[in-house]
Order: sequence, then C-alpha cells, then structure tokens
Amino acid sequence: MFDVWRLRRERRKLVAAADRDAAAALKADELQRSHQIAADCYLACQRIDDRIARFLDLEIRQDTQELDIALPSIEEKEMWHQDPDGGVFLTSRGRLHLRKLVDAEKARRFEIKTLWVTKFWLPLLAALVGIIGALTGLAAVLQHKK
Repeated sequence: MFDVWRLRRERRKLVAAADRDAAAALKADELQRSHQIAADCYLACQRIDDRIARFLDLEIRQDTQELDIALPSIEEKEMWHQDPDGGVFLTSRGRLHLRKLVDAEKARRFEIKTLWVTKFWLPLLAALVGIIGALTGLAAVLQHKK
C-alpha cells in the first residue's frame, strides 16, 4: 500500500512542478513551451496512473484468489484495460465490481462464524453455567443439613 501512496505523492509533485514551469513559461510569453510542459506532465501522470492501477489490480486479484471469487470475463471490455505494453489489468469499474464481491463473500463468511457462536456455543455455555449452578446449589444444601 505504501507503493501506491508513494506513486500518488510522486504524481502530486510532478503536477506541482509542471504547474510552476508552465506558469513561468507563460510569464515569459513562451506559449509553445507551456503546452509542451503540460503535454509531458499529462503523459508522465498517465504512466503513474497506470502503475497505481496495476498495484490496485494486484491487491484485488490476491483478495479474490484467497476468497475463491471468479474474475470477470476478459470479453467484458469495461472491466479490463489493455495497456500498450500488452498487459491487461482491471479498470476502476472492474475493481469496484470485485470489491463488492469480496465484501459480500467476507460478510457471508462472517455470518457463518457468528451462526456457530449463536446457535452452538452460547446454548452450550448457558447449559454448562446452569449445570454448575445446580451442582453448587446441591452442594450448599447438602452442606447445610450437616
């Protein structure tokens, strides 16, 4: 997660530096240089955004693999992004879809665990406390008669 934080910080610094350089170029009446700085900044930001998307894609894929959730089909174009290098990673819509599935699966597993507690362990504990109380009462009555 620190990798994503580091990349976002790098992106903010890049944009701030580009804004400063573009403003300086505009003050010097160099419109062409200002446009070039903005274009270079856009391309650099796009590369950083792709790297962030790859990190987020890796995290969500690991979660889905651990929880045995199927990935969306590669034919669903709105779920996948094809980068120029030939790699394929999930878009923000695809990650959102998988996060919903992961959250639903985690909720289902939590409900199963709580069902064990409420349907098995609590009644068993209540019965044990009752038996201990009855035995304590019986011991008190037997001790009192002597």
